[in-house]
Amino acid sequence: MAAKRITRIAVLCLTAVFSFALAVFFYNRVQVSNGPLLGSSLDPGAAAVFIAVPTALIVVLLVAFFVLRMAIPEVLAKGAVAVYLLMLLFILFGKSVGVSGLNFDPTNGNLLSAGFILNVLAFVPAGFLLRFALKGTGRTVLVGIVLSVAAEAIQYFCYLGIADILDVAMNTLGFLLGALCVDLLTKHNLKIVDENGKMQLVKTEI
Repeated sequence: MAAKRITRIAVLCLTAVFSFALAVFFYNRVQVSNGPLLGSSLDPGAAAVFIAVPTALIVVLLVAFFVLRMAIPEVLAKGAVAVYLLMLLFILFGKSVGVSGLNFDPTNGNLLSAGFILNVLAFVPAGFLLRFALKGTGRTVLVGIVLSVAAEAIQYFCYLGIADILDVAMNTLGFLLGALCVDLLTKHNLKIVDENGKMQLVKTEI
């Protein structure tokens, strides 16, 4: 039992280090192409940490819950969702203040670049959460498209970034992948339940 607990702790620690490093890497790559975050008000290193820390915490929680099957206190789960949503708002509307523009050319960009990959990954949890709320993958993708278009419109009209058709596509892909994760859990008869104030992943009868 002790060995199993040590193994779980080791996995979580390695996951935290890896996810933190990955978030810093992606953010630094985006910084090179998009310029400093919020002009010169926040240096890239501080901004990378700002995004990387919550990203690492969220990944650790996901691994603990879905891979290691550990029970997660409900307040911690809700806190992680709140942190994720704040981080998503920051990524969407806080990194290009004072910038506005349009790009309707789907060929004007590299789909394998760090920025586009980050767009996909950032919206996977959103797709996961929406899939639970909407009870359907098709509905999740449709709402994802609407939310992505709305976010790009806000960026354009409020001078908070470039409205990019590729961003809409990558964001929607993230919503789809998140929804498919829920479908995968359902396929294997797995269900998230709340028992004694803790979120648990249990196998249900067919």
